[in-house]
Amino acid sequence: MVTTIVGILIISAVMGILAACAKGGQTTDEKVFTPQPDNGKEIIVRGWTDAELARILDDFKGMYRGSWGQDFPMEVSPFEGTALRITFPKDLPPLHFSYLVNYLQYPKSLDLKTHTITVVGKTILTKDFPLPDPKFDGQTATYYIPADDRDYDRVYIKIGADTFENLFSTEAWSKVTDPRVPTGVDVSK
Repeated sequence: MVTTIVGILIISAVMGILAACAKGGQTTDEKVFTPQPDNGKEIIVRGWTDAELARILDDFKGMYRGSWGQDFPMEVSPFEGTALRITFPKDLPPLHFSYLVNYLQYPKSLDLKTHTITVVGKTILTKDFPLPDPKFDGQTATYYIPADDRDYDRVYIKIGADTFENLFSTEAWSKVTDPRVPTGVDVSK
C-alpha cells in the first residue's frame, strides 16, 4: 500500500516536471507573462557595494533561472551618489520583480547588521501583475520593504494614494491602511 502511494506520488511529480518542461519550465506567474521592454521597471539600491550587489544578483539569478524558461538580463549603473540602479532590458516577471526587491533587502550570506540598506522598485503595472483592481493597469507603482519589517516575506506596493501588501505566501495584494514607508524611501513619484 505504502509502495503504491509512493509510486503514485513519484509518477505525479514526474508528470508535473514533464508538463513544466513542455511549457519551457515556466511557473504559473510566467505562463501569462508577456515581456514588455518599455515597462519602466527599475530598482534603486543604496547600501551595497558594487561587488556585493553583483553577488546578490548572481545568487538571485541562480535561484530562479530555471523557472523563467528564458534569460532576463539585469543591467546595473550608478545612480545619484552611491546608489545603484538596476534595469531589465528584456523585462522581468512581476512576481520575480517583487522577490528581487525583497531579496536585495534580505540577501542570504551577507551581514545585514553592518549595512543600512534601502531598496525601491518602480514599474508600470500591466495585467500581468496580480492587480487588486483593473483601474491600476497602466499606472506607476513603487515597491518597497515596509519599515520595521520582521517577517521578511513581503513587499509593499504604493499606487497613487493606495498601498498594498504583497505577501509571498499568498502571491495576492491586499490593501493596507498603514503604508509603513521607511526612512529614505520616496513614494511620492
